[in-house]
Amino acid sequence: MQVNPDEITELKNLFKALDLNNDGTLSLSELESGLEGHDNKKQIMSLLKAADTDGSGDINYTEFIAATLDQNIFMNEMYIR
Repeated sequence: MQVNPDEITELKNLFKALDLNNDGTLSLSELESGLEGHDNKKQIMSLLKAADTDGSGDINYTEFIAATLDQNIFMNEMYIR
């Protein structure tokens, strides 16, 4: 399945906005802060915690992109059916 380049750009910008200390990873506190006020915060936090494939406790850029793309593809397929 191909990914729209604009979608990657949006996700990259979101990652940068959430990465408050600009260290290239998202800590749980950065995620919680960035998701404050979102109705589906718990669901998103759960998804991103599961994306921590290397077990570091932080979400790196690659993990973030993979998790959010996988979720977007899943949601798009649900709407198509």
